[in-house]
Amino acid sequence: MDDRTSFRFFRSFYDAAKELEDKEMQAEYLMAICEYALDGTEPKICGVPAALFRLAQPNIEVSRKKSISGAAGGKANGKQTGSKTEANTKQIESKHEANGKQTGSDKGEGNRDIGEGSNNTPPISPSGDTEFETFWSAYPKKVGKQAAKKAFEKVQKSRISLETLLTAIERQKRSDQWSRDFGQYIPNPATWLNQGRWDDVLPEKNGGDRNAATGRDRGEAPRAWNLPSPTDRA
Repeated sequence: MDDRTSFRFFRSFYDAAKELEDKEMQAEYLMAICEYALDGTEPKICGVPAALFRLAQPNIEVSRKKSISGAAGGKANGKQTGSKTEANTKQIESKHEANGKQTGSDKGEGNRDIGEGSNNTPPISPSGDTEFETFWSAYPKKVGKQAAKKAFEKVQKSRISLETLLTAIERQKRSDQWSRDFGQYIPNPATWLNQGRWDDVLPEKNGGDRNAATGRDRGEAPRAWNLPSPTDRA
């Protein structure tokens, strides 16, 4: 266990959490990041939160390694002799004098991110293959993988985020259409991507949808007809 006291939290982590509509899934995802970054504990989660965590994991690893190397460097520097310390002080003073001649724009007042250290290394973007494999793992119908990969690449060019796709998949898994008849009506993944089906709003199962054959809502009793009695006919 690392037992760290802080870590760097990138903006991309927050943006991914916002894509999750379910608050419990948001909490699972964010807690997984915190536990792994601070304690080195592998999260025991599944589904979309797990997929998003895998995308964030490379950035967390880079931050952990820099923290460890920085701590080791600090311990080594503490063992310097008095003469070396004095020499370093003189070097720092000369650098400060040189830096004092720079303008305000050259002082490195750039973007800040939350956490330890001042090294603003940009977050690592997962490769296209990694993102597609994450999508493929989350999509419940595994047919036409190569066609799906080509469609996924087109979607990426239109700047639709992986988080948006994963959230839509998780939402539509709970729909009546995707749950009916063992998933018979789930679109092929390539079709789903090419037609922009992540924007579909599907009624959830047991949502009281109307039966097209009978005209009744699910669970509704048959209609009672007021037919004339034999005496009335006479």
